[in-house]
Amino acid sequence: MHHNLGRILSSRARVSGSLEALVEVERGRRFSYAELNARSNRAAHLLREQGVRAGDRVALLMGNGVEYLESYFGTAKLGAVTVPLNWRLVPDELEFILRDSGASTLIFDAEFAATAEALSGRDLPVRRWLCVGDDRPGFASDYAALLEAAPELEPKLGAADEDLLFLMYTSGTTGRPKGVVHTHDSMLWSSLTVLTTAEIRRRDRYLQMLPLFHIGALTPSIATLHIGGTLVMLRRFDPDAVFEVIEREQVTTGLAVPAMLQFMWASGRRASADLSTLRSLLSGAAPVPVSLIRQYAEIGVEIQQVYGLTESGGPACLVGSEDALRKAGSTGPAFMHTEVRVVDEGGSDVGPGEVGEVIIRGRHVMKEYWNRPEATAETLRGGWLHSGDLATVDADGHVYIRDRAKDMIISGGENVYPAEVEDALASHPAVLEVAVIGMPSAKWGESAAAVVVRLPGQELEAAELLAYAREKLAAFKLPRVVEFVDALPRNPTGKILKRELRERFPGPAPE
Repeated sequence: MHHNLGRILSSRARVSGSLEALVEVERGRRFSYAELNARSNRAAHLLREQGVRAGDRVALLMGNGVEYLESYFGTAKLGAVTVPLNWRLVPDELEFILRDSGASTLIFDAEFAATAEALSGRDLPVRRWLCVGDDRPGFASDYAALLEAAPELEPKLGAADEDLLFLMYTSGTTGRPKGVVHTHDSMLWSSLTVLTTAEIRRRDRYLQMLPLFHIGALTPSIATLHIGGTLVMLRRFDPDAVFEVIEREQVTTGLAVPAMLQFMWASGRRASADLSTLRSLLSGAAPVPVSLIRQYAEIGVEIQQVYGLTESGGPACLVGSEDALRKAGSTGPAFMHTEVRVVDEGGSDVGPGEVGEVIIRGRHVMKEYWNRPEATAETLRGGWLHSGDLATVDADGHVYIRDRAKDMIISGGENVYPAEVEDALASHPAVLEVAVIGMPSAKWGESAAAVVVRLPGQELEAAELLAYAREKLAAFKLPRVVEFVDALPRNPTGKILKRELRERFPGPAPE
């Protein structure tokens, strides 16, 4: 049987139609699987009636909610290609993505109407503008009215298997972003791989706090709906509100990037919250400080570190509950249906404890970069996805992510991995979060510099932090500079923008 990703929702609605599929926390709306599938069918018919055909690109500039999911599934059923847009980008950045993808339709939330209006005056390939919500600008059609008028019957499926499903653009922290191409088949395998490895179960209540334009939100959301769980969805992250939602909605699992975990830990609401239903939280996008894993373990919440990329469809490595503490600091072995190796520059597997590049193989890996054959050939070599991430692997096959290759610091000929230094500094009780960057040094070539955010109300000086770090790090790894800031710059996935920190603190480091 040929597979269209929309079948996941159609089949789940047939099997579990009355089961709750989605809770929109801020809007107080709830949808069963039957209701979500019916709305997705309407979305497919709406788009077809607007002139969208198989292969056309449909861009989504929306926050988390039912309209996002129904548009994604409806586009999939129609055979068109979704282009998720990061709503934190400015119009010039979005213009590049819309031009590069050739998107002919843009569906946007009314809260982003000013951005859409700025784009509407430019010579773009977009010909159809659909607005969700009130205060609709005059150039856009009323999405809700069109959806209401469309039929609920299952549409004729317009794509399957290796046909394109979506283009998800990388964050573009170095140069222009690239469109990562995933197919119906690669996302089916992403979902199956997550469900056979991660602890997402039928009737789980999965807290979705990340924006759906990110693979770390989209893939587990699809997997949760695939298996018959309930998505408890937030449009905005608020650490105090998270604990209220966990308690009220009896959340069982979810995913939070390390920065979210740090802010949640510092929340005044944490101590009084009833977390009895919460089994575990996945965490990814950056290495999780071991000290933070242990803190959550003390209140009965397992933090399971996950590692993956947009290019891998999400899955690469995961440390399961049985190893979450025993292998704290590891991101675990490869997911089911996934092969992961750590290799040297010659492509040979490194020995235990040696640093190499992570490479990944599996049916969930991207097809290509959109219109970037050279970049595709560079990243997909010899049948493996080359991640650019540095890691070690132990004798049990557990992978320990050290850093992006470009973030590694070479000081006096010694390799310094910022994640290791960050982990040591983050264990100080007055530190909320920390980023370590390389700073030019006349003597050593490069030296480590730490950019630190203190916990609210805490006093901490550089000398005190460095004295603490000397007990945990070799001298050549110690930061030569400590800078205190109110917040670290991040992209929408929670990754720290070290490029911005390097521009803000250019050095040179003192000798």
